Amino acid sequence: VVFIMARFRGGMAYTLGMVRAFSSASSSFSSLAVATEGVAKGGGFRSSVSGVQAVIFGSTGFLGRYVVNAVARGGTRVILPNRADDQEFMHMKVMGDLGQIVGFGNNSTPHILRDEALLGKALEGADVVINLAAREYETPNYKFGEINVDIPKRLARLAKAAGATKFVQTSCVGAASDAPNAYLRSKFDGEDAVRSEFDDASIVRLATLVGAEDRSTRDVATWVLKSPFTPLWDGGDTRFRPLHVADAAAGINIVAKSDDHAGKTLTFVGPKVFTKKEFADMVVKEVREPDNTLPLPLTLGLAMARAKEVVTNRLPFQPPAWALDPNMTSDALLALSDGCHYDPTDAELAGADLKSVGIEPRDISKGLSLEHLRAYRYEGIDYGSTATDAGQSVSLYKRHATQADGWQEMDVDAKVRKDIR
Repeated sequence: VVFIMARFRGGMAYTLGMVRAFSSASSSFSSLAVATEGVAKGGGFRSSVSGVQAVIFGSTGFLGRYVVNAVARGGTRVILPNRADDQEFMHMKVMGDLGQIVGFGNNSTPHILRDEALLGKALEGADVVINLAAREYETPNYKFGEINVDIPKRLARLAKAAGATKFVQTSCVGAASDAPNAYLRSKFDGEDAVRSEFDDASIVRLATLVGAEDRSTRDVATWVLKSPFTPLWDGGDTRFRPLHVADAAAGINIVAKSDDHAGKTLTFVGPKVFTKKEFADMVVKEVREPDNTLPLPLTLGLAMARAKEVVTNRLPFQPPAWALDPNMTSDALLALSDGCHYDPTDAELAGADLKSVGIEPRDISKGLSLEHLRAYRYEGIDYGSTATDAGQSVSLYKRHATQADGWQEMDVDAKVRKDIR
């Protein structure tokens, strides 16, 4: 009885605590401003205190966690406005010392990017503001015009009013007023909108990013493993220069800290030019699967995407995740057309790329940049359907042989090597 009463009282206390927390959500967002003069200490590493406060929007996304890590590494206090509970950014708390990574928002603020009062509180005391929030495809909640234009403009205006000295807006390679698709045009309009409110804002245009949580290599790997073929629209001839996400984050951090890049537009791309076909071949080789890529005309892909959108755009509810595949929308496919300036030349990048901020971008086809794709290998990271290394095949054969009924000792190595030959 005592145990049951204790559990009941504990449950009631927890419930009442949650009710109080949500009922006082607005009052709980007290000022985040801290005194910064004279507080800098340490050698400039993660446990130092730089005296700088940075607010990062879009921190829970793919690029966001890397930018938070890069910024917090120097002892900067980082504010993370978000629209969910603490679990959404809990993994980033360890990127800074105690109290240096501060979340702002919870389940009661799902539309924080539209609430100027809350945004104003989040920006209090900010020295640097970095906006990573964006959408590559439209959803029922956010259209291109709002998330890529209106919200960046709002953040720039409020950051200026809060006294921030630096504003960094991320954009996309290929952004132009005459770009072939709505997404790239909206990113260009967003750049102009930010500069209209914060004239010396820094714009960073990013190439396709590669990393453990990306939607570039992992999407290709998923197609290779789960589909009868992997489509290469427009023959897979589109050229681009993929960039590792850690290099992009390091560059953004330097731009945010330095006065030398205020008011500039920089383009961060990888050092190597790939075609879509070459990129897919690299992923196929890494996951050790048979090549099932199939060149297809872009007109067929556009017809399929538009037919799907006719249905999904009229649904009275949120479409399923597969229907919102950002790589299979008509807008995304239009970016593969010849009119998209997706492969800037070295001459056009002179003085405005990663090297200009002191970062030497890595070649994603070498080293550990594609290590995350090993998880897609059949039977485990040491194997794969097309593994040709004798040692790997021997291990795989032994594993299967020992699980068979009536297995007996045999010269496994010789048998497998003979099969390979």
